Amino acid sequence: MILNKYCINLAANRIRDLVQRDDLESNVNEVTNELDLCMSLAFKTFLHHLHIQNLSSDMESFSSLWFALLQTVHLLIGEEIETENAEQDSNVLQKIRRSRLLASAKESATERLQNAVMVLIGYNIIERSDAQLQSGDISDETWSFLRTMKFCSSRIDEWVLLESEANTDTNNLTESTSMNSIHSIAQ
Repeated sequence: MILNKYCINLAANRIRDLVQRDDLESNVNEVTNELDLCMSLAFKTFLHHLHIQNLSSDMESFSSLWFALLQTVHLLIGEEIETENAEQDSNVLQKIRRSRLLASAKESATERLQNAVMVLIGYNIIERSDAQLQSGDISDETWSFLRTMKFCSSRIDEWVLLESEANTDTNNLTESTSMNSIHSIAQ
């Protein structure tokens, strides 16, 4: 309740206010820092409590929290915000600054989102996007939602590859460690 009501809700409201500011491009450093703090507030508390409190034990509450977090990220990654504000700007330089600021913030938010998704896959809470998903379950709805965000939808295949490489590296490390242990014991 605290995560959803306070942390994620506060981050969502502040992100909404920041991306709709008229003077966004004249306060680039402040806005960038504040957007980063909002993403940290949402993601770090979510991941910390996921690990410490085993949030996934109550899937209904977890699902509600997870989709609130996704909605918050959508506020920043959503394509409509940049287009809407850019059309209102009269100065080309302002449009460029606004566009660069939002592109940078979207990159950062996408990286945090990718990290959260990889953690959830690691905890076996959601399945990979290339798995056989059951319609309507949390995995299916997560990937469907992510595909609606144009900014990160093109990266989903890359996330699957990274996750596959991480599993292969972990398996190779485990096999290598086992072989070294066997070799040490044999000597």
